[in-house]
Amino acid sequence: MQKLEDKSVQVRLWTIWALRGIVHDKIIIEILIGRLKFKESSNKVKLWIVRALSDQINNQDIQDAFLHILKSKPNNEMKKLILYYLLQKIDNLEIRNYISSYIHKEYNKEIKIELVKSLLKFKEDSDVRYNLEKLSKNERDEEVKKLLVSQL
Repeated sequence: MQKLEDKSVQVRLWTIWALRGIVHDKIIIEILIGRLKFKESSNKVKLWIVRALSDQINNQDIQDAFLHILKSKPNNEMKKLILYYLLQKIDNLEIRNYISSYIHKEYNKEIKIELVKSLLKFKEDSDVRYNLEKLSKNERDEEVKKLLVSQL
């Protein structure tokens, strides 16, 4: 655990890799979430932490941590990775509602299309439908707009 504080990015990366085998342990999860949210400065190490924690994506604390990172406006690489794992849990009402409101803030076309496709599976959900209809009215990108109009 001391190696997570090491000055060397490589040492921290390999420490995360080594901890991946015991990421089911509550203490390890708490420590990695704390590093991810508050302590780690290297984006590369953060990506490795996200990958390590993703093995336990059913854990509510991990889902909450991923949503927290998403709210902090991460770079596209981090955003894509977090959304990839969160979309695996889109049947979770809290995650689905967050993503359906988040979609209005997304400017990356590739990411937005993936989100729309995932949310369209839940278009009978009133909150999701509301956000998708709102997006279809305000969307400037023709490809995204066409996808929405054809499916709603």
